[in-house]
Amino acid sequence: NILSGAIYRRALSYIQVPLFVGISGMDDKFNVMLGPEFGYLFNSTTHEDGKKWTSTGECRRFNIAVGLQFNYMFSENLGADVKFDFGLNKTFVGDYKGIVENKGNNMSVQLGVCYRFEL
Repeated sequence: NILSGAIYRRALSYIQVPLFVGISGMDDKFNVMLGPEFGYLFNSTTHEDGKKWTSTGECRRFNIAVGLQFNYMFSENLGADVKFDFGLNKTFVGDYKGIVENKGNNMSVQLGVCYRFEL
């Protein structure tokens, strides 16, 4: 917070639903997926100077993002992926002059391990 000099951390808890289209690579091991992702905020918690409070009302409930995911399969069933999300709408509601990070959009990087099940 530029006005008070305080340092705080905010945890945003979303459920995200990606609608991706996959593009297969030159082999069966590498895949690229791209598409929109819709998110719903369940809870936002702010931590500052040992205090903790719910700040869900300061955030937009719905988030729309563009997602890009790269997936590599090490074997037929085991793989790893990395996903980037770029938010299209502002994260926070209201006017937060002087608080630089409250002017931004959601962006995230996710690393994962995947296992394919065959039915």
